[in-house]
Amino acid sequence: VVYKDGTFRTAPVGLVLPGYARHLIIQELNERGIKVNSANPPTIQDMRDGLWSEVFVTSAIRLVVPVERIIMPATGANVIPLILWEAPNDEYRATRMIQSAMYQRGCRQATVKNVV
Repeated sequence: VVYKDGTFRTAPVGLVLPGYARHLIIQELNERGIKVNSANPPTIQDMRDGLWSEVFVTSAIRLVVPVERIIMPATGANVIPLILWEAPNDEYRATRMIQSAMYQRGCRQATVKNVV
C-alpha cells in the first residue's frame, strides 16, 4: 500500500508470501531511496482514515498490478457488496513507476548470446 505521505507499507513475511516479484520491487524501491515499511503493515483503520493513496499487488507473471478497488462480497442479509476502498484516480503513479523501473532493470540485465 502506498500512503499519501509517500511511504510504502507491506505486511511482513509470514503474513504474506515472500515471492520473488515482491523481493524485486522492494529492492528497486530501496535502491531509489524509497523505504518500504514492513514493521507497520497497512491497516484497515488507515484505509478508513483516508491515508491510502494507492494499492498494488505483486505477481510472478505481471510483477506489479494496480488495485482499482477493494470489495467485501455480499454475505447473509447484506445483499449488496460493500466497496471498502477505491482508487482516487486512475493514474497509479507508484505502480507505473515500479513497472517502468522493472522494465528498465530487465533490459539492463538481459543478455543476448549468438547461437552458432
